[in-house]
Amino acid sequence: MFGDRLAVVDAPVKVGVEVHRPYVERRKFHDFLMINADARDVTPFFPDESFDAVILVDFIEHLEMGDSVRLIRECQRLASKRVVAFVPHGLYPQEKDVFGLGGDYWQTHRSTWGVPELADLGFDVALWDNYHNVPGTDNKAMFAVWERPQCSIVIATFNKAEELDLCIRSIKQQSPGFAVEVIVVDDGSNDNTKQICRNHWVRYLYLDRPYHCNAARARNLGLRHAWSERVLLQEEVVHHSPNVIRTLVERMERGSFDFATVFRAIVHPNGLKSPETNPFVSLRPGSRDSGVEHPTPGFLLGAAFRSDLYAVGGFDESFVNLGGADEWLSDCLIHGRKLRPRVWDDVVGYRFPHRHPEWYVRSRDEMRKLYNSKRAREVFEATGGAWPPPGAEARAEVVRDTSRRRNS
Repeated sequence: MFGDRLAVVDAPVKVGVEVHRPYVERRKFHDFLMINADARDVTPFFPDESFDAVILVDFIEHLEMGDSVRLIRECQRLASKRVVAFVPHGLYPQEKDVFGLGGDYWQTHRSTWGVPELADLGFDVALWDNYHNVPGTDNKAMFAVWERPQCSIVIATFNKAEELDLCIRSIKQQSPGFAVEVIVVDDGSNDNTKQICRNHWVRYLYLDRPYHCNAARARNLGLRHAWSERVLLQEEVVHHSPNVIRTLVERMERGSFDFATVFRAIVHPNGLKSPETNPFVSLRPGSRDSGVEHPTPGFLLGAAFRSDLYAVGGFDESFVNLGGADEWLSDCLIHGRKLRPRVWDDVVGYRFPHRHPEWYVRSRDEMRKLYNSKRAREVFEATGGAWPPPGAEARAEVVRDTSRRRNS
């Protein structure tokens, strides 16, 4: 968390963390509090959003990748506005303390970082060429900034790279006036879904298993990684009309959750819709392709507060195949949380035509029976119950990791 550059940061209160005592004593810092400790031991003591910004200068590459990721997520928890990181790009071997202060262990590089690794954590990254000028490296450095999002968009996907590309394009073309994070959870795709996410610099999470299994589990993984209290949930085959994000977010109110009106549409490869020449069938949220409405809306494109989603346990993962999980989540929010669903006619999405796999058709009746049995029991929460508050599990993991290192 600390480097000499911190001394020139203009802020009323500055806190530095440095693990190696000789570095602290190397120079005196009169304008901020200096903590001589391992940053991994310090972060659990601070509440959420304790600082405006957290700056990581030449730091994360000194930790193993897993430790670095956990620490970055802790820094994101602590920062109310942004996290800034300066990191060597690619392989950059280092084992010596160039200051000659006995810090070889702490100066050793243990992880290698590139743009995808930082983008997966929500950072925007700029590359600097010819920065290090060190033989055996590409001489590049990365300046990365994470802005605390005011909206998190969670998309689960499986083998729909083309549709996902158009979907993300429709999101990126909007200018809502606040930071937005897009989290794509890949439920085992074997197409170029990963490359599409890399091209658009969105957060990419992959469920590594031999077959597509559980869309509810994929969506829940995205929810657990979402930073914003305002969450948009949608299918990867839904294309936004202009200003969907801003309008939905601005209209969100406690005690309710919201849906766009989604129409079936034909979309050209360039992403442009043709409503003037193509007939549309209204797919009100929750309706089947036949146009018959369900009494409970489903999340083709909807918005809810993260705390409400956590309170009902997210999507019920007992719906192991598609069908039923959306409606059951809405039931839990309506009957369990006593929220009011609202459908906005002037907030519009367009659903790409797509085929369902054969196993979906075979399992649809089974999932419908499960849904009906849950409705009959009237226990309106997901199997397993409510989740701990956002961040509680991650903080517990950090505390456990600190305890293991102290006892080792």
